[in-house]
Amino acid sequence: MAESARAWDRIGTDIQKIRPDQVIISSESLYKPLDDGQIARLRGLLDPWFREVQVVVYLRDPVSRFISGAQQRLKIRAEFSRGSGSALREVIESFEKLGYPLDVRSFDTARTHPNGVVADFAESYLPDTARDVVIAEDTRASHAGRTVNSSLSAEAMYLMQNLARARAAIGAPLDGDAPLTSRRRAIKELDQEIPGFTRPVLRPAIAEILMRRDRSLTWVRDRYGITFDRIDYDLVGTAPDDGLDPMGEIRDVQQICEVDLARAALIERAIPRKRLARRWRRLLRGHWR
Repeated sequence: MAESARAWDRIGTDIQKIRPDQVIISSESLYKPLDDGQIARLRGLLDPWFREVQVVVYLRDPVSRFISGAQQRLKIRAEFSRGSGSALREVIESFEKLGYPLDVRSFDTARTHPNGVVADFAESYLPDTARDVVIAEDTRASHAGRTVNSSLSAEAMYLMQNLARARAAIGAPLDGDAPLTSRRRAIKELDQEIPGFTRPVLRPAIAEILMRRDRSLTWVRDRYGITFDRIDYDLVGTAPDDGLDPMGEIRDVQQICEVDLARAALIERAIPRKRLARRWRRLLRGHWR
């Protein structure tokens, strides 16, 4: 909460200094169901600053969102979220309750834009001058490998999970732990360097479970006209309504996707060498300054 407050204070300071015509606030932390108190607090933050507010939500199908969320969460935690079967509807209904104009878009459709989702947003909502700057910067960041949500292979996800679990087992913190941070960074770098990198693919049985338990997809289709090509709508919502989560026992990376254990072993063996090389580079930079 304190960090969020400081971030908002910085936004306010920048607004007062620059006096912009338009402010874009983008955060995955807002993509969640909000209770009435959170909705009131959010309006209390936005209304004093802005004459007009528009909410734009890019929706991913639950299969794509699950694997993407697992990748991102395993970069900082030992476990991935198993989500729920009503998440899409709960998130959208929260934004509807905010009372601002709401535009719901398909992430899959936006991703087909030649320059990606950021360009789709910029061309739809930003003035020409800002649009060109944003697209150019996003393109440079992508080419330089500076995008935040870079993909991990299934092997890197597997190693990240094992590493975080081992550190947690000895009581080491998962935030601000220098050895853990160093090893995670080495895994991400080696994942790109060692041959055989592929994006993780959910096991078909897991994808089917996600579709069967989802009770939001037909609501999104009927209310906003959004459908997803990879979804079999004949399966949607067909899981038994018995109060049991069919994903409840799914906890390990190997349960959700195929892991090349030989490649994972290559990455793991190279971690000490990668960390040592990084330390030597730091020492040499310090020596020659």
